[in-house]
Amino acid sequence: MTKLASKRITAGVVAALALAATACDPDKLTEINTNPNSPTTAPSGPVFTSAVRNAAVRWLGSDYSLRATELVAQHLAEVQYPESDQYRRLTANSTSGFFDGAYTNELKDFSEVVKVGLELKEPGIYGPAMAMRVWSFGYLTDTYGDIPYSAALAGDSAESVISPAYDTQQAIYADFFKTLEKVTTDLAAAPTGGRTLGTADPIYSGNSTRWRQFANSLRARAAMRLANVDAATARTQFAAAMAASGGLLASNADNARIVWPGGVNANSNPWSVNFQSRDDHRISDKLMTVLRDNADPRIAVFAQRADKDTTSNKIVKYCTASAPCYAGLTNALTHAEAAPHVPYTSRPGLILYPASTTYGVTGGTGSTTPSYLLTYAEVSFLKAEAAERGWITGSAKTFYEDGIRASMNQWGITDAAAINAFIAQPSVAYTPGAAGLRQIATQKWVALFTDGGQAWAEWRRTCQPATIKPGPAAIIATVPRRFQYSTTENLTNKTNVDPAIARQGADDFATRMYWDKSPTTAPTYVAGCGAR
Repeated sequence: MTKLASKRITAGVVAALALAATACDPDKLTEINTNPNSPTTAPSGPVFTSAVRNAAVRWLGSDYSLRATELVAQHLAEVQYPESDQYRRLTANSTSGFFDGAYTNELKDFSEVVKVGLELKEPGIYGPAMAMRVWSFGYLTDTYGDIPYSAALAGDSAESVISPAYDTQQAIYADFFKTLEKVTTDLAAAPTGGRTLGTADPIYSGNSTRWRQFANSLRARAAMRLANVDAATARTQFAAAMAASGGLLASNADNARIVWPGGVNANSNPWSVNFQSRDDHRISDKLMTVLRDNADPRIAVFAQRADKDTTSNKIVKYCTASAPCYAGLTNALTHAEAAPHVPYTSRPGLILYPASTTYGVTGGTGSTTPSYLLTYAEVSFLKAEAAERGWITGSAKTFYEDGIRASMNQWGITDAAAINAFIAQPSVAYTPGAAGLRQIATQKWVALFTDGGQAWAEWRRTCQPATIKPGPAAIIATVPRRFQYSTTENLTNKTNVDPAIARQGADDFATRMYWDKSPTTAPTYVAGCGAR
C-alpha cells in the first residue's frame, strides 16, 4: 500500500499550492510553510479542494456508483454491457481502483490537511478534513469490511504504513464515533476569527455550523448502520449525534453537496460526462415499478420516456399506453436478451445528461447537477427509523413525510398538492410498526438515487425493497454483500490481507461484514432476508 498520511512536497509544488490557496481565500488561507526548501506540509486549502473532488468523483461518480453499486442496488440496469449486472465486472480485477485510489489520493490529502490543522490548532482546518475522511472511509469499509485504518494513518515512522494491518469494521466504526464527536466539539469551541478553509471548501465554504451538522448527521448514519448488530451502541450514538452542538441537517439548505460549474468535463457532474458517449444504462425495473406503481412525481426527473415496445421479444411487459412511456429494464439479462430493449426502456433523467450526446439525446442539464454527499432527506429517514424503534422522541410519521418532501424538493419537485397526494396514497401513507420500517427503508432507497453505495448498504441492512434479487444471468445466487479485496493488496500486503480474510470470511461476494446481520430482535424487516 502507498503511504497514506505523510505527503512530501517539492518546493515548486508548495509554491504553486500557496498561490492557489491565496487565490481561494486571501483573508483565511496564507502560506503555511515559511521555508519552501524544507516544507513540512502543503497549504491546506487547495489540497482539501482536490481531495473533496476526488472523493466525490470516486464514490458518487461513474465507476463505483454508476457502473457498480447503482446496478447492485438495482436503481439502474445495464442494457449494452450486462456483464456488470451479472456481477462479472465486480471482481477484484475490475474494482481494485476503488480501494487503491482512495488511499493514494483523497485519504492521503485529507490526512495532510488534518495534520496541518492540528499543528496550527485550527479546528476550522482539521475539522472538515476529519469529517470527510470518515465519509470516505465509510464507503471503503462498507464495501470491503475490514480495511487498513489506524495503521494507515500512522505516519512515516511505522513500517505498518507501507504494509498496514487491517482493522476490524467494529473498531473502525467505534473510531468514527470518536472522531466525529471531536470534530463537533472542537468546531463548537473554536474561537471567533480562527482560520477556516474558506472558499477552498467546495461544500460549505468554511461554515462551522454546517460542518457540525454534517459531522453529527454522518454520526447518525453510522449509528443506524449498526442497528442490527449492536442496537445499544447504535441507539446511544444516534441520540448523542442529535444532542451534539449544531444538531443534524435541518433543511435542504444544509445538504452536503458538490455544485459542478459545468463547461468542461473536469468541472461537470461525472454522470453527465459518462452519458456524453455511453448509452448503456437504463432505469431498473425494480426502481421503475416503485415509482410507477405509486405515481411518484420523481419519475419524470429520474427517468426519460421510452418508445413503446411493439415487438414480440419482450422479457417483461413494458408499456401498454401509447408511446412514449416509462419502462424499466430487468437486471442481469444476457446480451441477446438485453439488446432488443435498447430503444424501449427508460434512460436516466435529463437532469443527469449533458446538453447533447453522441447518440442523439439532447436537452440535458446534468453537467451542473450537484453530487450529494449527505442530505436532509436521508437524515429525515434516519430520524423516522430511530423514532419508530423508540430511540428518540418525535413522530416517525412526521419524519418519514419530511424525508419524502425533502427528496422531492431536492430534485426540483415543489408542487405541494402533488407531493401531498403522493404521501396520502394507501401504499405510501405511513403505517406504524414493522410495516412502517419497511416503508421508511423503501422511500430512503428511492431518495438515495445516484448514491449507489449508500443504497446498496441500506439494502443489505434492511432487505428493502424485498423485490431486489440477482437477475436471471447473474453469476451468483445472492446479491453481493461486499466486493473482493484489491489485487494489489493481495500481492503487496498479503501478510495482513490473509488474517483479515480468516477473521471475516472468504474474500468473495457472499461474505457478510460485521454490521451486515439479519435482525435478531424485533423489529424485523422481512422474512428470509438472509437468503438474499
